[in-house]
Amino acid sequence: MSAFCLMIMLFGAMGIAGGIYAEKDQQLAGILMIIPAIFGFALLSVMWAPIALMLIMGGILTIRSGK
Repeated sequence: MSAFCLMIMLFGAMGIAGGIYAEKDQQLAGILMIIPAIFGFALLSVMWAPIALMLIMGGILTIRSGK
């Protein structure tokens, strides 16, 4: 159970790091937002759904703005 909670915290931190890198490297920032959204949803399902939706939308918008 402890490892599960640690993974969820790391995915949350990864999403925040994606937001921090959004000004510097759009591709990296988008990937850092989309990966924790998918894996976090797989681990927590319903509780992570709103966060996953926001991270996926933010990641897609960030990647599109970098092109």
